[in-house]
Amino acid sequence: MRLCSKEKSDLPEQISGINRESRTAAQGTSSRRRFLPPGFRSGNPLNMAVATLVYALMIAFLGTEIVNQVDDSIITIGLFLTAFGIIFFTGDYLGIQSFLPITRSPRVFAKVIGIFLYDFLIFLAGLALTCVLYELASLLG
Repeated sequence: MRLCSKEKSDLPEQISGINRESRTAAQGTSSRRRFLPPGFRSGNPLNMAVATLVYALMIAFLGTEIVNQVDDSIITIGLFLTAFGIIFFTGDYLGIQSFLPITRSPRVFAKVIGIFLYDFLIFLAGLALTCVLYELASLLG
C-alpha cells in the first residue's frame, strides 16, 4: 500500500486502514473464537474432528482411572491437567507463546526447540505438583 499515491487529505484514512489491517492480522481470529480450545479456533473440520477425538479420549481415560482406582485419583487428575497444559501451550492458546522468550523467535527451528523446552518444563512442573498433592493427601488421609 503506497501512501504517496493519493492526496494528503486521504492520509488519515490510509493510516487507519493500515492499523486496522495489522490489528486483525495480529489477532488472527475473531474475538470469540480465540477463547476456544486448540483445534476449534480455525473452524477447520479436520482440526475439530482430531481435537474432539483427542479430548474425548483424554476424558474417557480420566473417568476410567478415577472409577477404577479411587486412591490414585489425585495422580490421574494431576497428569490430566498437565497434559491439557501441554496441549494448550503447544496450541498457543490465547497467544501465550508470544510472551515467552525462544518461542517468539522469528526462526522456526528456535521456536520449535522453545516449544519442546517449555512443554518439558510444564510436564516437570505438573509432575512435581502431582507428587506434592499426593503426599499431602496421604498425610491427611
